[in-house]
Amino acid sequence: MTIEELDVDVVNQFLADIGDAAPELINLFISESRARFIRMGQLTADKNWTALASEAHALKSVAKTYGLVCLGDVADHLEQACLKGLPRDIRQHLDVIQNSAEAAFKALAAKAGMQN
Repeated sequence: MTIEELDVDVVNQFLADIGDAAPELINLFISESRARFIRMGQLTADKNWTALASEAHALKSVAKTYGLVCLGDVADHLEQACLKGLPRDIRQHLDVIQNSAEAAFKALAAKAGMQN
């Protein structure tokens, strides 16, 4: 499974539960995630592992809510690396997130019938 793959059952349930507001919420999630990635990069440069762990935890939770389970799993690995103070692993997981998230967002938007 690659990071852009979705848990289709979760996405379908989200779309059914949220209805017409889904595109707006998905756009908000994507926008906030992009801003989060910028913060995460700065926190990594600052070696602020505690704050980075908090950002990774938040990303993990919200990504899984939107069916981006693999993105959530990588965020979980990032969080664990932060808690253990493993800079090499932190950078590796953050690179995966930053380099792959756009594909995940595109897959989510496509599943929701959106242009993104």
